Amino acid sequence: MDTLAHGLWTYIVSPSRSRRPVIVWQTFFAMFPDLVWTPATAYWLITTSHLRFSTPLYDVSHSLVVFVVMVGAVTFFYHRAYLLMWPWALHIFVDVPGHLGDIRTPILWPLSRFTFPGWWNWETMTWVIINYCLLVVALIVIWWRKRSVTMRATPAKNP
Repeated sequence: MDTLAHGLWTYIVSPSRSRRPVIVWQTFFAMFPDLVWTPATAYWLITTSHLRFSTPLYDVSHSLVVFVVMVGAVTFFYHRAYLLMWPWALHIFVDVPGHLGDIRTPILWPLSRFTFPGWWNWETMTWVIINYCLLVVALIVIWWRKRSVTMRATPAKNP
């Protein structure tokens, strides 16, 4: 799944949507694994005119082992920060079934190079269209519910 979609799905499923600082951090952590390796890949493409996937950075950012260590360290120092970081794990779990071929998610790196075979490829146009159609529908539902709650909470003006 692309980086933007990870962020949007986190916004949709987060119970903290109404708390702006929380949802901003959660959205950041949802996109974080891709924000780690994408700049290196883009730099390589710009400087050499060849696309070279940054596998080592992908391995680090998409590892549940690294996630657990980082959440443990942040929680140790900042107490309860793990509540902001859960979308990172969600990102990894969503990527596992959607990566085929050379780009498989190494969830146990550095302990193991084991990867699960994907079931579909997020990069195909069919899945991109399905994903964004579902995102639009979900965002409309959220907007509609928020609008109806706001309208019920606003008292009617008497002439």
